Amino acid sequence: EALKNHEKALEINRRLLAEKPDDPQLRHSTGVYYSYIGYVKLEMGKFDEARFNYGDALEIARQIWETDKDNR
Repeated sequence: EALKNHEKALEINRRLLAEKPDDPQLRHSTGVYYSYIGYVKLEMGKFDEARFNYGDALEIARQIWETDKDNR
């Protein structure tokens, strides 16, 4: 159940982010949902899938770090 909810939230965030790619709050929350999904998949023993979700979260965090210098 948690996985489904996080995946739905991620999909909504990704659609919103496509409309506003420079919105730092949307970028941050999208990364958070990738992390949540990674955690749930890790707990389910789906290690490879979790690694990819954590990687996506890390990439978003890196992008925020590089482009949003006012929020460091």
